[in-house]
Amino acid sequence: MIEEYAPKVAVAFDQYNGWNFNVAPDDAGAYIGFGALRERDFPAHSNWYRLDWLEAVGIEPNGELVNTADRLYYTTEPFTLDQFKDIMIAFAQNDPDGNGEQDTFGISTLLIDSVLGAFGTIGKFGDDYNHYENGELKMWYATDGFRSYVQYMTDLYDAGAIDPDAITGQSTLTGHQKWAAGMFGAQDAGIVYADPANKSFMGRAPMNVLESIPTAKLMLTPFTVGSNRKSQYRGSVARGSYFTNAYFTFVGAHVQDDKLARILWMIDDINLDPELSVYAYFGEPGRHFDWAGEPFNSAISAIPGKEYDDPYKEGVAGFDAVWGLLDRERLGWKPTYKGFNEYLEANQRDQMAIFGRFDIFNATDISDVLAKYLPEQHVIAQTYMVEAITGKVNIDETWDSYLADLRAAGYDDIIVAYEKTTDVRAHMMGEGG
Repeated sequence: MIEEYAPKVAVAFDQYNGWNFNVAPDDAGAYIGFGALRERDFPAHSNWYRLDWLEAVGIEPNGELVNTADRLYYTTEPFTLDQFKDIMIAFAQNDPDGNGEQDTFGISTLLIDSVLGAFGTIGKFGDDYNHYENGELKMWYATDGFRSYVQYMTDLYDAGAIDPDAITGQSTLTGHQKWAAGMFGAQDAGIVYADPANKSFMGRAPMNVLESIPTAKLMLTPFTVGSNRKSQYRGSVARGSYFTNAYFTFVGAHVQDDKLARILWMIDDINLDPELSVYAYFGEPGRHFDWAGEPFNSAISAIPGKEYDDPYKEGVAGFDAVWGLLDRERLGWKPTYKGFNEYLEANQRDQMAIFGRFDIFNATDISDVLAKYLPEQHVIAQTYMVEAITGKVNIDETWDSYLADLRAAGYDDIIVAYEKTTDVRAHMMGEGG
């Protein structure tokens, strides 16, 4: 029926390992559902810097600056960890806003995706992210990369480059408000926000500073890179097209064939028809978006003057479509996306993503194990991170005892449970796992 009523899906299955990916684990003749086809070779986030601050402290970008809008720039060359540290310290100590006071910071949060990624790991508290490090499966907060990250952030904190509110969490201002007020000079944020035509994006960080401070200028760069010139990206996949465990579309076994045929037809056209999939993803022209030029051959643009309650669900950034297709999503790319994609293409994007293990078919007890142990794991890890960064404990002297505390709180049970789940990279590539 798939070949008859969803021929475009069948072709995608043929091309990208879809038949194997979607097969039911206990019945080779049945399919559990439709895994989502993803085509990805670009990150969703980047580093954002106050370019006017960089100019004030005498630090130049690594690559050529490209101006995409008023006071909005990007470069395809990232800063290194050493350069990032110098920038953060300069933002804190060298009066980048020129008010004669030392009242600014480099960053206002502890877990910076780009910095973690430069040390070869990625994750966040509340997240069960795991991956292999030197052949050993580890939770992200037990990796050597996390240890190096904590030491790096300790150095920044000692230099006064980190907003103390990142430690106390007691600020009366939100991060958006602090950014708009010019209190810190760098953050990680979605590349999609680099669109001044979208009023909703202009009302939040990082674009809001362009309205609150008339002299402010912004620069986007790819994520900070480590000594190997690489950076990992949380939640991203290697270059190429294949089916992923991100979403499944399920059809009940009781559904009659005539209804199933209509469902298959809808899945086929909504996801893969060249025109209908665009409307399903971006919405109705003139209501949700405008074409910048010729329909289907030009960029998706925000409607001038329109305020979007939730731009991520009102067309301009996509209606959270399950299948992510590059040909369709490119319609929504702004110049920064295109520039970053060229950089990644030249720098082996497929080697910049990391994968761990995941219970794709809900066939193990990992959920129960995580529910039992993960909350305490994160309390231990977050407490250790804060105490290390603020100098209450010495990392070199306490790292082994920190790992012992994790093991005493169920860490080994988590790893054993994850070893029973699916190796995501191998599975996506049709290699089993």
